[in-house]
Amino acid sequence: MKTREVGWGAIISYIAIGFNILAGILYTPWMIRSIGSSNYALYTLALSIINLFLFDFGIGASISKFLTGFYARDEEDKVASFLGTVYKLYLVISFVILIAFVVVYLNIESIYTKLTPSELDIFKGLFIIASVCSIMSFPFQPLNGILMANEKFIFLKLCNLLQKVLSVLLIILSLMLGGNVYSLVLANAFSNIVFIITKLYYVNRSGVKVSLARNDANNVHEIFNCSIWMTVIQISQRFIFNIAPTILAVVLGSSEITIFSLAATIEGYVFTFGDALSGMFMPEVARNYVDNDFISKTDELMIKVGRILLYVIGLLVIGITCMGPSFIRVWMGKGYEKVYLCTVLLVLPSLVDVPLQIGRTAILISDNVKWQALIYVIMAVLNISISFPLSTFFGVYGTALAVLIAYFIRTFGIIFILKNKVGLHIKEYFKKTYITWIIPAAITIVVGFWMEHTITAIGWRYLSVKIVCIVFVYAICLYLFSIKSTERKKVKNMLTRRMSGGLH
Repeated sequence: MKTREVGWGAIISYIAIGFNILAGILYTPWMIRSIGSSNYALYTLALSIINLFLFDFGIGASISKFLTGFYARDEEDKVASFLGTVYKLYLVISFVILIAFVVVYLNIESIYTKLTPSELDIFKGLFIIASVCSIMSFPFQPLNGILMANEKFIFLKLCNLLQKVLSVLLIILSLMLGGNVYSLVLANAFSNIVFIITKLYYVNRSGVKVSLARNDANNVHEIFNCSIWMTVIQISQRFIFNIAPTILAVVLGSSEITIFSLAATIEGYVFTFGDALSGMFMPEVARNYVDNDFISKTDELMIKVGRILLYVIGLLVIGITCMGPSFIRVWMGKGYEKVYLCTVLLVLPSLVDVPLQIGRTAILISDNVKWQALIYVIMAVLNISISFPLSTFFGVYGTALAVLIAYFIRTFGIIFILKNKVGLHIKEYFKKTYITWIIPAAITIVVGFWMEHTITAIGWRYLSVKIVCIVFVYAICLYLFSIKSTERKKVKNMLTRRMSGGLH
């Protein structure tokens, strides 16, 4: 594995996440005030519907899987014809999605009966703009898989970071110049197009060949066998967060959509911290699968990466749970108190789910994805089945609770697959990953709740003090109770070198 690419790719990913969070904290409240809470809800609703249909039938995941397999087996001669087949399939899918968008647009008034006439007019405009931009950019999705399989993590993550920066800057500029809710969609679309062109240029210069002239039926067959199950997974995933605004709109109208959207935004930030390393270990897992020692190497890698992800996700979940009320008050002001409990319900499953990232990669590489698809179908059906009654009785809390239950069922299913189908040693994984983490987590939670109830003043300054204290307590506890002696020596040596360098 290209250690430098993975290391710097991870660093850039976390920088991008940090920027995204800071930008969201600083400009999201201002953006909502600028365009209005109702318009922001319509903007969120439009994007959720677009994302509901904007999936590639699992081909994106198949690209990384097959390309990493080709490179691991030294079969690079198959890459050009494979990518040619992929691009043709994406063009066909784009046309199918376009038809779906047209059908939805023609039935908007029948679907969203709770929206007012003025809200429907704005929603239609947002839907048209977002649909056109999405259809134009969709055929270029394979670029990310190509870069990932070739382990160009630095360039890929840098593009993602700069795209976010450009999008935020354009949104701020447009709203300052008097732009409206349509400016948000156009800013996102423009930044997306700029970096599609950038990635396309880089891939062409890197020597990756695409053969559109050759038609290989075997490629289509192999892609179909994998992508059909990935399609089921993608569709199932869209019946969680993307369907939630629609359920709220049908049951309660637009009033609760903003609350859930803000909670989902925070959950998305938490997930992106855990997802920062996603895909970067697929080439290594693929090479291990070609070797004879797949199980032991994957066990070792899953524990190693899982511990790191648990430390990161654990801090975020503990921080949100302990200091969520004061954060919501400082971030959004009064009137958004419901966001706290919704957020806690949404982020709790990530404590178990996110550290299993290597395990999910192993499921894909070992051709056990059909079992994962079955678990995701159960998750989606369960979520929809309980979302409507829970939302009716408990409002937005019911929607968040439905997601919590569905996510935990999904995670237990993934654990079952890893143990019984892939053959990984799950008990050993949980023992080496979670046991030593419990004490630092418990101490930090106690300190966090104590500080939240002791420091009652509201403001960014007081919140910052609490955050710094929580991070410090958590880091010290991890160092004392969780980190291995060999890892402590590495930390000491690193600090010693840096201090020595600073003295000279």
